[in-house]
Amino acid sequence: MKAVVKTKPGIGLEILDVPDPKIEPGEVIIQVEACGVCGNDARLYRWDEGFFTKIVGPYLPVTIGHEGCGRIVELGAGVEGFKSGQRVVMEATITCGRCYLCLEGKSNICVNSQHIGAHRSGAMAEYIAVPQQLIYPVPDSLRPAEAALLEPLSVGVHGLERMPVKVGNTVAVVGPGAIGLLLVQAARAAGADRIIVLGTSRSQRRLDLARSFGADEVIITDQEDWGRKVADITDGRGVDQAFETAGPGRAVLDALLATRKGGQVCLVGANDDPPQLQTYTMLRGKEIDIFTARGRTPLTWERSLRLVASGCIDFGPLTADRVPLAEAVAGFERHSRDRDIIKLIVEP
Repeated sequence: MKAVVKTKPGIGLEILDVPDPKIEPGEVIIQVEACGVCGNDARLYRWDEGFFTKIVGPYLPVTIGHEGCGRIVELGAGVEGFKSGQRVVMEATITCGRCYLCLEGKSNICVNSQHIGAHRSGAMAEYIAVPQQLIYPVPDSLRPAEAALLEPLSVGVHGLERMPVKVGNTVAVVGPGAIGLLLVQAARAAGADRIIVLGTSRSQRRLDLARSFGADEVIITDQEDWGRKVADITDGRGVDQAFETAGPGRAVLDALLATRKGGQVCLVGANDDPPQLQTYTMLRGKEIDIFTARGRTPLTWERSLRLVASGCIDFGPLTADRVPLAEAVAGFERHSRDRDIIKLIVEP
């Protein structure tokens, strides 16, 4: 079968013929219909020298991709509750189920975790073998490209689990990427009164979409006195809660700057930047509560699916950029230089 493979350190990917997956007891074989390109996939393409690439390096070559959905075509021994032909979406993290974190219900930070598309073959291929505990059924009414966006939606929903939005609060979302735009919609459903989205001039299309997704205000941080604008919107106080979904250290600082004294900040974006002293000084001076969110738990998947079923989430505009698997490498190249591509989706 064809697959998108990271074969060696350095920029680039390859489309290769690889063996079809072999099914093991407790697993299913999925014919992949769509796989979203995550920020970590983009980092693998560029081979950013950091924590993530150090983790993946020993496992090369590896088929990438973890935001996958498709239809079950084969069930392994012992699989129950699923049937052939059923459309499912897949969790990205394989957990041990035995460590103290798994037993506490925090499987998203399992100490023995492995990741699809990094430690074992991923979903940017024609077929993938997945343990049954990682799959969740999705309705046929959800198009494959939309179902592939359930994984990034669940990341935002887990941020809301870690830092619940209080009804009537003013909320900032720093970073209008796919997770940030989906979080805007989820925060509105959770009861946020006013939502402000912060981004740079490089993200104009994303900021425009934020408005269509329900943001009350969008602020271009490198073109205006955005601190004053936030103050004007919030009667001089700052936002009650801020979600940082971009990753760079500057975005973390912006989230803290936008938040009022006694407010709350949730860090959702992946960040390898070194901390800044100014950040710690601000934390103490404002007495801000900090939350962090990583991945999701099985319950997060259920909540995300219910949120979609309720009609609160519009995936449509985020599914515009799709490429067939045979053109995935060209798609990554375009994605790396075109900020107007918010979410690239590969369709085997």
